[in-house]
Amino acid sequence: MSTSFQDGGKLGIEIRMEQDAHYCTLVMKCLRKIQSGFWPQEYIDSIFQKFGRFPIDIYDAAFFIEIHTGIQSGQILTKEIDLGQEPDMDKRIEENKKKLSFLSSPFYFTIRCGNYDDDGTLGWKSPIKCGQTCDTKKTELIQPRFVPLEIGDTQAFTTFAHLGREGFSGLACQDQF
Repeated sequence: MSTSFQDGGKLGIEIRMEQDAHYCTLVMKCLRKIQSGFWPQEYIDSIFQKFGRFPIDIYDAAFFIEIHTGIQSGQILTKEIDLGQEPDMDKRIEENKKKLSFLSSPFYFTIRCGNYDDDGTLGWKSPIKCGQTCDTKKTELIQPRFVPLEIGDTQAFTTFAHLGREGFSGLACQDQF
């Protein structure tokens, strides 16, 4: 289901593509790279996961560019937390709670799944080391807080919106595609 917020994000992409041929080319190159497996699937899945019957589209590619650029530039730091198992569908709340119960200290979670902006929260009680996933390997200690949690299928726009909510305001795309 599309929200007016998502529709606004898509409209912004469309306007930018109409006005900037270079950006349009960049989005199309990125889309082809995503579709061809240029990046490891685990990396793509950390940014977005499409529901099986929906194809990856220009909007996924455009928001992927913004997030990927933020990660590569060090403006977005990441932390991999391996639970050793895949999530269930959003509506399988009890099964997902059971899987998340394997989180080790200092992490904790809440789940609410449903028609909300997120599926819950992930938090930590003491500073954690987060890093950059590129050659410079910038790392920082991130103080205790909580962030939106998404389980299973998630649009690139949703990840971008969550990052904006948490202080990432987007980046000018770099010509790296």
